Amino acid sequence: MLDWSIRLFRVFGIRLEMHISFLILPVYFGFAGMERAGLAGIVWSLLFLVIIFACVVLHELGHSLTARRFGIKTSRILLMPIGGLAQFESMPDTPGKEALVTLAGPAVNFALFLLLIPITGAFSLERLVDLPLNVPQLVYMAMAFNLIMGFFNLLPVFPMDGGRLLRALLSFWLPPLKATEISSRFGVLAAATLAAFFLIGLNQLLPAALFLFIMLASRMELKAMKQRELFQSFSVRDFMDTRFESLSPSSSVRDALSILNQIDPRDLIITENGRAVGLVELEDLNRVTQKKNHLPASSILENIMNRSFVTLQANDTMEDALRLAASDKQSVFPVYDYIELIGVLNASGLDRRAYWKKAQREI
Repeated sequence: MLDWSIRLFRVFGIRLEMHISFLILPVYFGFAGMERAGLAGIVWSLLFLVIIFACVVLHELGHSLTARRFGIKTSRILLMPIGGLAQFESMPDTPGKEALVTLAGPAVNFALFLLLIPITGAFSLERLVDLPLNVPQLVYMAMAFNLIMGFFNLLPVFPMDGGRLLRALLSFWLPPLKATEISSRFGVLAAATLAAFFLIGLNQLLPAALFLFIMLASRMELKAMKQRELFQSFSVRDFMDTRFESLSPSSSVRDALSILNQIDPRDLIITENGRAVGLVELEDLNRVTQKKNHLPASSILENIMNRSFVTLQANDTMEDALRLAASDKQSVFPVYDYIELIGVLNASGLDRRAYWKKAQREI
């Protein structure tokens, strides 16, 4: 499934990825630096951007490593224009644990701020007005950024840390979904108010856009929470298709094209001796044939198929399957009953099928 992210590297075993929209920032910072000081301004602006997101990664590692202490794995840290997002494989099982995981991020920023004070001296707004292009000023800006980031993240705007902390507190008395709904609605209202304040009151487009992004993230987080609630009583077996198209590695490109043009999603499982050994997508097949114009249609799939793919067990929970579908680029997942291939899970249209299956259970 296409999620528009670029894989970078791993930190403490956690995959670090960059959303493609992040590329807006180097362009913005580069132009801002050029207007101020030409080529030198571009270099210093981009260097400051690197420092900013190094602090963002450390912030997200604060969340992730604290969650690890509670047995919660982090599937990835995603860098976006509005900051970072640590995606956990499961939620903390108590409000107290969620509060500790949430507070760990800002705690990292405040710790960095305190560590840099002996180097930079006390914080003052005046020193942020005149910005000479030198290393001491760059370090000072890093210190100031961590202080601002620490307090900014504690604003009670879901899904920022302050909003998550609000949800954790509400969860002491309310079910998790209800606590998330209240936090999300409050967050959307607060973000809309702050966006209007920056845009209309201060004529500042970038902060206003930031809070609009946060509003969108809040709605997406609530949708994901509702989806988890919807699927929590189902297993992969409930949603898999036992009838599916497949070919062998020795099948031709012509055979694959004839099938892929008729099925949805456009993914084909390659099997051998009753096991999935590869995946072929129509887009990849078209890309290969266009790149190699001389590639005959009789070429075999063994030379083209993707051997790196994720499989599921029929008894896996749908919550686990959804996490894989959200973080992976596959559209179909081979499903096994231990070592026997018994079906495939189509990742598209799951919400619609879940509502239908839930309604069937309630009849």
